[in-house]
Amino acid sequence: MRILTLIYEFPPVGGGGGRAAYDICKHLAAQGNQVVVLTAHMQGLAFEERLDGIQLTRNSPRRVESICILWICATITLSIRSKCLVIQNAHGGISSTLRAT
Repeated sequence: MRILTLIYEFPPVGGGGGRAAYDICKHLAAQGNQVVVLTAHMQGLAFEERLDGIQLTRNSPRRVESICILWICATITLSIRSKCLVIQNAHGGISSTLRAT
């Protein structure tokens, strides 16, 4: 299964919400899922990296909101076609998941 997680803070940045998302993503990746995380870039961190089986993409904080909207639209379209994509959004302690079946 392909899973996209959208979150503003992701380790090593952030607090409980980012850590919870990391733990969930790590577990999903360990089960053989393709996990992609789109998060904000902070100075000193790589823009692209692989972490514990998770493909991590960091973008400028000013651009994350617009990029997330574009990604959501694109991935929903792809999920309708491929019928095998899960989108997980975590923001401000609220998490929502969309699964195409």
